[in-house]
Amino acid sequence: MVVSHEYATPFLMFPGLTDENYREKLTDNQIRAIMAALGVSIFEAKKTDGKWAIVRDGRYNRRIHMSTEIGISGPAAGDDRLKTKADPTGMVVFGTISNCNGGITPWGTMLSGEEGAMDVFAGDYKTLANQELAERQGWDEDENDIYSVSRVEPRFKFEEEPNEWMRFDWVVEIDPFDPTAKPVKRTALGRMTHEGAQCCVAPDGRVVVFMGDDDDFEYIYRFVTRDPWNPNDRAANKDLLDHGTLSVAKFESDGTMRWIPLRAGEGPLTAEAGFKSQADVVLATRTAADLVGATPMDAPEGFIPHLGTGKLYVAMTENEDRLPKGEGDDEKEMVNIANPRGPNPHGHLLELAAPGGPEKPDYAADSFKWDVFILCGDPAKTEDQAMFHPATTSAGWFTDPDNLAVDPVGRLWVTTDGPPPEGIADSVYVMDTEGPGRALPKLFYIAPVGSEACSPTFTPDGSSVFLSVQHPGELRMADNEDATSMEDAGTNWPDFKSSMPARPSLVVLSRINNDVVGS
Repeated sequence: MVVSHEYATPFLMFPGLTDENYREKLTDNQIRAIMAALGVSIFEAKKTDGKWAIVRDGRYNRRIHMSTEIGISGPAAGDDRLKTKADPTGMVVFGTISNCNGGITPWGTMLSGEEGAMDVFAGDYKTLANQELAERQGWDEDENDIYSVSRVEPRFKFEEEPNEWMRFDWVVEIDPFDPTAKPVKRTALGRMTHEGAQCCVAPDGRVVVFMGDDDDFEYIYRFVTRDPWNPNDRAANKDLLDHGTLSVAKFESDGTMRWIPLRAGEGPLTAEAGFKSQADVVLATRTAADLVGATPMDAPEGFIPHLGTGKLYVAMTENEDRLPKGEGDDEKEMVNIANPRGPNPHGHLLELAAPGGPEKPDYAADSFKWDVFILCGDPAKTEDQAMFHPATTSAGWFTDPDNLAVDPVGRLWVTTDGPPPEGIADSVYVMDTEGPGRALPKLFYIAPVGSEACSPTFTPDGSSVFLSVQHPGELRMADNEDATSMEDAGTNWPDFKSSMPARPSLVVLSRINNDVVGS
């Protein structure tokens, strides 16, 4: 099992802290504990007599955290903008931050998307050489230094180490089957707030990675390796993700979607525009996508290929800042063909179809077909403009789709992540993508109070599903308000002890008779 620990909520971890005072009151030891709690866990799990349990002495068990030594590879490796006092080579970074959804490569490594690392940094970004890039990457002076780590690690303060922030918000490749292997940040896949890095294989053997940039008006990306993968020699794929083509999606009104390559020196990505090398492109991926005219999306998150049909599904979580056509001055913020509601508080799902059909889908093709699969919201409310299967029940509709998965029998699973509308908690839903049950969601699991259930993962026979329960207790269902301290958390799940904080956890649901779960 490989599990991400995306973020911590310090005032729900330690007693006596509140959302207003925790930055000042955290002790150095507590800050170190937070740093150790972030990152990725790798461990073995085994089912014995019908019960799953962690193998405590498993040889693969290890933690990758905010201080782990990680390599840097690809076009930006060794670039002057990645060099620091601790790493004058620009080839090594210490730690990974904000690890969100990821994917598994054909050779069995895990890709972890770093999402929103800017929030960890402190100081005045106006001291940086490239303030425009800092703003474009998502720096927000009101939401920074969320763990106070700059007190114990000065490198997380702009004034102390002006290049450190450039060394995060990448895709990290982790080998769970080699505990001695150093993780690597693959810069060829671009720098953004990564949500997902799902892999497919093109007919010619090249590996295709699909990624979303999880912010309002950001983009959908794809990376296609230069070389095919080698199924007979795992080691031969070690640096496969360092060479290839990064592209961004542009949706057209005729139902096609084009992948526009982001290559230095091509189209508007000229030296005069600041793109003298591919390092410039991957370090300023969002700006490059702006220039080539990509379609701005409503916070693209989950991305999953359906290998049985050759289609892909991508979730737009929501975008309340989306404007109706003709309102405002910024065309980027207005509704477009792939994001048709303004505002869009509920999100939607798109269905992409690679050419070649289910028998031989070409995920590396320059053009796909696309359609809206679901417009989320309450079908009973005309103003929501929801679009589900007409038989969707009052318990089946949902909002704010996040992580997606396809189970071994081909059904689409959707988890949600949004403020509960009218007391509806974040939940997990399952539906068919073809046939009479297409786009007909069924409620499968309700997450604990104030949490979201993430990244459904199945055993090969489909009899068990693993769900990561993230940030339980952050919201109080009674009044739909954010919790402000450990003492007023929405729940103390899973221990239900007043002396214990709510704890993010991995849960597994299994069919007792080993039938397919959720059927």
